[in-house]
Amino acid sequence: MKKSHLPFIIALFIILNSCTANRYIYAPSAPMIPYFNEKHDSKASAFYSGSGDGNITNKSEGLDLQGAYAIGNNWALTGAYFYRNELSIERLKSVFDSSNVHYNRNISEFGGGYFLPLNPQKTITVNVYAAFGGGKFNSNETGTKGGSPYTRYYNVNITKWYVQPSIHFMPGKYFRFAFFFKPTFVHYGRFTTDYLQDEIEYFSLDKLYRSTIPFMEIGYNLQLGIPQVPWLFIEHSVSGVSRHIVENTHLLSRGGNLSIGLSVNFNKISRKKKMEASLD
Repeated sequence: MKKSHLPFIIALFIILNSCTANRYIYAPSAPMIPYFNEKHDSKASAFYSGSGDGNITNKSEGLDLQGAYAIGNNWALTGAYFYRNELSIERLKSVFDSSNVHYNRNISEFGGGYFLPLNPQKTITVNVYAAFGGGKFNSNETGTKGGSPYTRYYNVNITKWYVQPSIHFMPGKYFRFAFFFKPTFVHYGRFTTDYLQDEIEYFSLDKLYRSTIPFMEIGYNLQLGIPQVPWLFIEHSVSGVSRHIVENTHLLSRGGNLSIGLSVNFNKISRKKKMEASLD
């Protein structure tokens, strides 16, 4: 390739990529991974979660709270709360000259699941969890359009449900890991906005109204125990999600999620207390 062509190619690449502005309508949550193999197993977890492209101009961060309890040797109930605070800064020529977009997402979920040990030691289990919930997705943005400042908002109620098959490995007291697949469905209901009609059409926000959109997630989870505190685990998960979820639009999902937090096994606390009481 001739060097004289290089500046033109770089400029063309920049121009082509400067004509696209996106709006993020979905961010994945931390997976629900209870390492259960018998009745009365339980967990409560809190995670710091986030995603983005590594740049402060496009980031997502928030909190995942989870709880689960085994009501039988194969059945469990679950509950979760999801919150995300996001920022996307765009300096692109689209319908706007520049945009600072702030997103907030709040979802509460309730569900349950089935777990089945695959070996006599109960160190490998196959699991299927499902949940149903609802909440809100809000975006507020400021920027310039035609050289003048503007503000816009978009608020929508959402309903969410998922089915999550997974396989869990528990080879030791202080190490556990799992792989999961999580088809998630989000229904976008009534919305309020002050976007102008040409802006709504550009971002295809009208296509969200009363639409149910699937998101395919896949990932892994790790738990590392603390020998000095046997009921406490450090928990970490990574997931990837389908990104272009509505064809020929500027609507995207966040590309993934990374979570790190702590998980408490209340069953182990009660067992420890019983052992201490028997020694007394």
